[in-house]
This record gives sequence, C-alpha cells and structure tokens, in this order.
Amino acid sequence: ELAASLDCTNIGRNYVTAVANFSTISTPTRDDFKAVKRERKLAERQYRGCTKEINREFKSELKRIKELYPKLEGQTELNLRNKAEKDKAIAAAIITRDLKIQELPILPPLPFFQR
Repeated sequence: ELAASLDCTNIGRNYVTAVANFSTISTPTRDDFKAVKRERKLAERQYRGCTKEINREFKSELKRIKELYPKLEGQTELNLRNKAEKDKAIAAAIITRDLKIQELPILPPLPFFQR
C-alpha cells in the first residue's frame, strides 16, 4: 500500500535539484525560495514515511521472532536455548533496522535567503 509509493532510495532528489538550481540564480525571488522550501517539506514527509515503514517492518520482525522462540512450560533448558536464540535474532533485527535508517539520504540544509 504505502510502501509502493515510497521511493526511499531517492528521498529528496527533487529537493537537492531545487537547491542546486536555486544556487545558480543570481538574484533569487521569494517565490524561488518558496519553491525550494516546498520541495524540502515534501522530502521531509517522504523521509518520515520511510522511517515509519522501516519501523513497521522491524515490529513485525520482532513479532515473528517472538513466535519462533516461545516460552514453554516445564522446558527450562529449551527455554534458555530459545531465549539465547531470540536475543541474537532481536539484536540482528535492531542492527538491520538501524542500518536501513542510516542508509536513507541526508537532506542538505535550506539555502540561505535574504530579502
């Protein structure tokens, strides 16, 4: 649904282009600056959408891990082994989520505009 419309590898591409174009204008107008600000807002919305999607995937992965390593009555040794495996799987899921978030493009700051 939402993920299909999110292109998380190209976040802010239009914004970066707008910033570059803005910097080539010798005397930018307020409208020129507003256009750049609009692109920045769209890029920020896209960034938030992508982090939300990454966190949603992470939550469902945690749920899957929990189901994979259940706690069983009277199975102390198996439960200890399951807990160790579950902790390893959770740690791997956290690392995966953090890497995905770090891989999102960083948006450059808004250009300086003085009127």
